[in-house]
Amino acid sequence: MRRIALFVAAVAVLAGICASTVVAQSKPIRPHQRFYGLVNGSSGSAVIRMACFGAIHPGQTGHPFTGQTVAVTRSPAGPGFTGEANSIRARLFWSSSTTASSVPLALFHYYDQPAAISTDLSFPCQGTGRVALRPLNGGPDARPAVVKVYFAGQP
Repeated sequence: MRRIALFVAAVAVLAGICASTVVAQSKPIRPHQRFYGLVNGSSGSAVIRMACFGAIHPGQTGHPFTGQTVAVTRSPAGPGFTGEANSIRARLFWSSSTTASSVPLALFHYYDQPAAISTDLSFPCQGTGRVALRPLNGGPDARPAVVKVYFAGQP
């Protein structure tokens, strides 16, 4: 019984250390900072894996697989600039032959805290889009970071 209690206590201490490390690494978004946007950990272009199976026809939509994320990370060389903003909104844009669409993905107040891409959303099974991570109320100097995305249905 004593060994079990010691094991449980050790796990609790390790969990507390891990949680405090995550909180310590997450810095608040502040005015006049440069940043990158990330989709599935990638800032240049990224793949969003879609739950679309078999032959895909034009215009077909599906849901993204679980475990995919969007985030912002601070970087002195990043293309995004917060201007006067303290928060950044991630929005996904895409177009088809008949419509242009967009959907909000997340609102960030801290860097390096990825947000899950909801599996309840519907996107094209194939094609391209972009995730714009735009400072909110950043003023005329604010600049978004944009990540090109490729929607990939599974074979």
